[in-house]
Amino acid sequence: MLFIIDAYASVRSGTVVAINASQVTTALPSYRLIPEPNEPSMPSLENARSLLGTGYISSFTGLVIMVSLYRRCLGHVRSSLENESTTGGSCYSFWEHHYGIDKDLKSYTDGLTGMMNAQELLEDEFALALNLNLCAIDICLHEAAIVKANGDALPKTLVAECNSRCSQAAMRIVEGVSLIPKLAQPKRTLFKQMNIYCMWPVCMAMQVLNSELSSATDNAQLAHTVGVLRLLVTAIEDLEDVSGHWIDSIAHIVKRLEEMDPTALRTPEVDGLG
Repeated sequence: MLFIIDAYASVRSGTVVAINASQVTTALPSYRLIPEPNEPSMPSLENARSLLGTGYISSFTGLVIMVSLYRRCLGHVRSSLENESTTGGSCYSFWEHHYGIDKDLKSYTDGLTGMMNAQELLEDEFALALNLNLCAIDICLHEAAIVKANGDALPKTLVAECNSRCSQAAMRIVEGVSLIPKLAQPKRTLFKQMNIYCMWPVCMAMQVLNSELSSATDNAQLAHTVGVLRLLVTAIEDLEDVSGHWIDSIAHIVKRLEEMDPTALRTPEVDGLG
């Protein structure tokens, strides 16, 4: 659990993680609280890939794997930025690391598909948090790729593909957030207590959608983007802790929405909230 909390502390504070994945040598959490005799023994995090396709990955185990992917993505982004500032990017294999993380992200996401349908997400608050965060990692990884591709004047098709991945992940976050009001008690209360695991994905999706406001080509697209942004603002207001940290981080987006439509934050129309 400390491995997970340490990662989210780094998201909140902007600092590096304190616990390295190489230090986690214990077995991953069991599929059930009391394992059945025929269940395989759980591997370490380093060997988590052996669980793919077995059906023995719990949502909590998924969270541990997701945090490992987040840490790799964070390290990748920071290494790239540090290398750009010191050597102009010549000493870091950006695309090798990018595609390696992307491949593993896709493998684990596909391997966890069984717990990603709407019914499962409504029944398991950990699965819902897992879904939101896998999407946020997808955004983080491909936003870094957009910056790198633009900086190196790479083909526009690569940038377009990365933008598409960010947009798709943002909309999957919107779909997940729209399920929150449908969670039955006490799951909804438990989920709100887990807000540390949900706020970062919502903010990542908002950043993507906010950038899309400027590129909207017609009123219908503009109205849709504003609508989903309103849903996410409402979700953050509902989940926020007393510090107001996450509300502050999206203040510029909230202000933009208010300037576009003074009633935007008071009359949500997107299915799932309202």
